Amino acid sequence: MNYFKCFAFIRYVFLLCFFTMEAQQLLPPVTNFSVNDYGAASQNWDVGSAEDGVVYAANNEGLLRYDGQRWQLYSLPNKTIIRSVLCVGKRIYTGSYEEFGFWEKDLYGSLSYTSLTHLLQPASFNNEEFWQIEPYKDGVAFRSFGQVYIYDNKTIRAIKPDFLITSLLNVKGKLIIGSNKGQVYTLTGSKLELLSSNTTPEGVPIAALTYFEDQLILGTKADGLFKMQDQEIVPWENSELNDFLITHELNKISTITTSTIAFGTIQGGLLIFDSNKGRTLYYNRGNGLTNNTVLALHEINGNLWVGLDNGLDKIKLQGGISIYLEETGELGAVYDIAIKGNDLYLGTNTGIHLIRDNHREFVPGSQGQLWSFSALDDQLIANHNRGIFKIKGLDLHEISDLTGSYSTTALLGSDDFYISATYNGLRLLKRGSDNLEIIENPDSTLYVPLNKIVFQDETTLWASHPYKNFYKVQIDQKDKHITSYKTYGRDSVFSAFKTNVYRIKDQISFYNNGEWFVYNTIQDSILKFDALRSYSDFELVGQENEAFWFKNRKGSGLIYTDFAGDSIYISEPLLEDNLIKGYENIERINDSIFYIALNDGYAALNLNAFRRNRKNEEIPKPQLEYFKNTADPIQINGASEEPSFKRADLLTLGFSAPTVSSSSFIYKLGDNTEKPMENGFVDFQNLDPGHYDLKIWTLVNGSKSKDPLIISFSIRPPWYFSGFAKGLYLMLMVIIIISIYIVNKHKLNQHRRELEKRIEKEQERKVQIAERNNLLKEIDIKRKELANSTYQAAQRNKILIEVKKELAEVKDKFESKSKYNAIDQKISTMVEGKNDWKVFEANFKDVNQDFFQNLLKQYPNLSTKDLKLCAYLKMNLSTKEIAPLMAITVRGVEIHRYRLRKKLDIKTTKNLSKFLIKNF
Repeated sequence: MNYFKCFAFIRYVFLLCFFTMEAQQLLPPVTNFSVNDYGAASQNWDVGSAEDGVVYAANNEGLLRYDGQRWQLYSLPNKTIIRSVLCVGKRIYTGSYEEFGFWEKDLYGSLSYTSLTHLLQPASFNNEEFWQIEPYKDGVAFRSFGQVYIYDNKTIRAIKPDFLITSLLNVKGKLIIGSNKGQVYTLTGSKLELLSSNTTPEGVPIAALTYFEDQLILGTKADGLFKMQDQEIVPWENSELNDFLITHELNKISTITTSTIAFGTIQGGLLIFDSNKGRTLYYNRGNGLTNNTVLALHEINGNLWVGLDNGLDKIKLQGGISIYLEETGELGAVYDIAIKGNDLYLGTNTGIHLIRDNHREFVPGSQGQLWSFSALDDQLIANHNRGIFKIKGLDLHEISDLTGSYSTTALLGSDDFYISATYNGLRLLKRGSDNLEIIENPDSTLYVPLNKIVFQDETTLWASHPYKNFYKVQIDQKDKHITSYKTYGRDSVFSAFKTNVYRIKDQISFYNNGEWFVYNTIQDSILKFDALRSYSDFELVGQENEAFWFKNRKGSGLIYTDFAGDSIYISEPLLEDNLIKGYENIERINDSIFYIALNDGYAALNLNAFRRNRKNEEIPKPQLEYFKNTADPIQINGASEEPSFKRADLLTLGFSAPTVSSSSFIYKLGDNTEKPMENGFVDFQNLDPGHYDLKIWTLVNGSKSKDPLIISFSIRPPWYFSGFAKGLYLMLMVIIIISIYIVNKHKLNQHRRELEKRIEKEQERKVQIAERNNLLKEIDIKRKELANSTYQAAQRNKILIEVKKELAEVKDKFESKSKYNAIDQKISTMVEGKNDWKVFEANFKDVNQDFFQNLLKQYPNLSTKDLKLCAYLKMNLSTKEIAPLMAITVRGVEIHRYRLRKKLDIKTTKNLSKFLIKNF
């Protein structure tokens, strides 16, 4: 008993050592998806992929969907755990607890679920959980531990054996069933036929089945792998691999290619075995996997998806890139890589590490920051924080203890001298008999940190400061010292402090803040480097001979070029996410292999394999995943839907290219220029109503798909610009025009009538004016006649009064008194002039109508004599002129005026004539 325990322990230690040593190898890169990434539970029980390349995972919280850009979670109506998933055509079949069915895309690109359990008798599968789904004929087969349910797209029939069904596999159209008793069956019609003549040792359950190299492979949890050979179950011949699977408990098997098979374990992670190369790749928690418990395996488009007990991982098996990562932190960030014979050296911030025969060891005494390696003839030099060292195997020999060396290079034109850029200027080294020796400081004034040196010629070198400035240094080859130097800093040419110096195609070149400059030896000036204008924002990170590597400083992407036609663009997040920014380093190993320094490891890029894979990889058109606005989704399947203007304030379209890795997109709306798309979606805000054509291309490693995806959509105008509204507007406009015509016509007629009336009135007015003028003329004539007649009457009366006075003086001379009296009476009658007054009154009224009426109306107590006086005053006659007319003296007139003033209640200060003229 103790012997077997001891043997088991020794075997476990051996396997642990063996696979730990193997774990130092370069592996295809792994992308980890955590719970936070996909937004669901930790356990993923199964993985499948649809014909469009979209990946689906059976998760504790539902069905996960990944299109290469975004994760989506769809839960079952009963919220149970999904244990299995299989994609057939446009359907995604899933199995759960007492539930199975399929998902399909709806009109809006979302998944909707259809249950198939209604096709079964109630309570026919109580407490059954469906762990596996396999394609079968025109339908699928669902496996629980108790039964297999065959669905032919119409009906379901159940196959119930007398054993527990532990595995299921479709091989060339036949269903192979593994039992808990270690036997293998095949389904023929509705019957199970025994396929194996024997059982697994002790009848252990068959946990997994696969078909590999024309053989049926059987996996058990505790006894490893077996295969079917002539209807007999026999052990698989790879004993080392088998022992590891026994130790770590095999759980899943998946055939990847005709010569590659993958094994997932409960405790030890994942193994990928290549029978052609005889190589096994080992993944676990320490070198890439999120978790060591593998629950599912699925390969699609050269990627192996691994469902884990805590997360999901994707291994990129093809592409020419492999990575070695050490996630414990013991290795540290790798700053440089060197190969010496069969030894691989990694220079890191923790020191120098040697990888030999896939086993990593730390070089004793190398603790601290290693900046770079320098291959000087047959010696490997380490430029270290503590000084300069020579490395040979695991031996470290100190050359200089002066603190800090960034780089060391051969002094141009001198076979035995080397120059080192250090924390404190330049140091000169000389080859000794068996070692390098530091000699005197070649300069006593340039005491500044220098991290890089490039030679212009034998007497001139350029050196850059790690943070600011750079220097042009003149060297005396005979005395091996610096004769002079010139400092270059931030000025009108350079916009940033830091400038890196390079030698590109025999030209001294400078990279500053995304721009390239070149030194013109003839003009002794620094100019824009027009030949590298297309490499703006790309800085040189590696070069050897005619091979150059550039890194995008403002985005993603690496460019390899020889400037002679061989150029390739690489965008690989697994590389770029692990590069040490500002200290990227790419080293050529041979014509095809390049090593790239990473945080916690390094990567190997097989450029030829990368090219082959890229050549064989067709860049597909993008797929439209969704189309929505701020409130609602918009149909993308079936009849197209035109969003209304109100709903088109913000339109969002999501795209994917699931069949390729590391894809991005560019788009063009209408006649606008092409623009890059971020995170697989694009927003359009406040588009005008109308028809739009949106073109989208998939972009992979700088190349875009041959043909674009064209999305045509129209935005309905707002209701007030709709066809109905426009018709209504037209009707309203016609009505308005007619109304305007009618109104204008009415107004025109009215205006014409008014004009006629106005003309008529104007004519009447002119007639009235003419009549008035005539009347005024007549009145004026009458006034003049009145004035003349009044004046004549006054003069006549004056003469008559004088005559009467003269007659009175000769009264006694008359013979007859009666005759005198008769003459006197006639004269008096003529002076009183009663008939004259009537004529005067009539003429006065013609000139001054209503004068007497108005005067009597206001002053009714006026007498006839008062009225006469008022009339004469109205005519503005003087007292002397009035006296004869009234046949009284001037004094009598004044007395009469005085009495009239009292009757009219007029003050003596007022002019009586003016009062009557003004008011009456």
